[in-house]
Amino acid sequence: MMRTYKYRIFPTTGQQQQLARYFGCARSVYNMALEIRNRAHKSCLKFLSYENLANELPLLKELHTFYKDCPSQVLQQAIKNQTTSFDNFFKRRAQYPNFKKKSNRQSIQFPQGVSVNVDDGTILFPKLKIISCTFHRPFSGKIKTVTLSKNPSGSYYASILVENQDQIPAKRPARPETTIGIDVGIKSLAKLSNGETVDNPKWLTSNLATLRRLQRSVSRKVKGRNNRKKARLLVAKCHERIAAQRSDFLHKQSYHLIKDYDTICIENLNISGMVQNRSLSGSISDAGWGTLERFLTYKAEWSGKNILYAARFAPTSKQCYDCGTINKELQLSDRYWTCSSCGIRHDRDENAAKNIKFYGLRSQPVIANVSGFAMR
Repeated sequence: MMRTYKYRIFPTTGQQQQLARYFGCARSVYNMALEIRNRAHKSCLKFLSYENLANELPLLKELHTFYKDCPSQVLQQAIKNQTTSFDNFFKRRAQYPNFKKKSNRQSIQFPQGVSVNVDDGTILFPKLKIISCTFHRPFSGKIKTVTLSKNPSGSYYASILVENQDQIPAKRPARPETTIGIDVGIKSLAKLSNGETVDNPKWLTSNLATLRRLQRSVSRKVKGRNNRKKARLLVAKCHERIAAQRSDFLHKQSYHLIKDYDTICIENLNISGMVQNRSLSGSISDAGWGTLERFLTYKAEWSGKNILYAARFAPTSKQCYDCGTINKELQLSDRYWTCSSCGIRHDRDENAAKNIKFYGLRSQPVIANVSGFAMR
């Protein structure tokens, strides 16, 4: 099984300057590879392979000698990553690759030559020598790659990808009694089919006053001056703190859901399309629906649990869970509604969560033949 462990590292001032050069070389090679592929694709519809571009690195080093200071494997890995981004685009797993910017997160990869000493709290990188590291949790397995990154806030991290001997457990059977349905929302992060509610902390909203003050401070500074750089650094740190709070909260919630239930049913939402709505994009992004789904997916894979999806256009909110009647007059503002057939009063979100559980279980071949009302 492949697992990644991320640790905070503390390079010296000289190592930070050296890393800045490495980041620039890797970013430059990535952007040049993207530009060459763009031209080749437009001119003759030919896709250049990794080998075609990697063979040009010796000539590039002769033309620009500063590339020689950067480890060769870092430059080669930048081309590999660029090739992977194109592969993901052609397989419709990602959008068309963009050019990398200096102001965004910077990273380089070392596929070999890295030595980790957990007892001393250090990592040895090629040409960078020893860098101090905080190992807040142990890891075991064979190291495959180490990604060294720098956030816009100025903090450095090392992500260690290891291959251990653990086997992915077999999936547990999907049974109604060990299944939970989840309906995500904005006012509350999620409503569960058992009636429980997961509150939405709204980390961005709670820190918005501080963020606005810091951004106003940036706008008052003169462009190109050190004071503006310092002010932008404070904004980046504020964004990093908000993201860390959101990630920590979603990690805890996904852990408890995976721990307590064998099967989790969620709705197949078009989140990327929903965030195009300017009125809801900020709230949806702040809630972290996509991040929660991603955390649940890989944790379920590690634990032998199931993630089932309700159909995207299933009437989960409008359909009465008890009798199956569809309320065509239901509006988005109606948080409670009464079924015209059976007379039961529904909480909109809880009813949707129950229907998501129902449609999720119906997607399983073994359970699909079971009567709908038998599962209700």
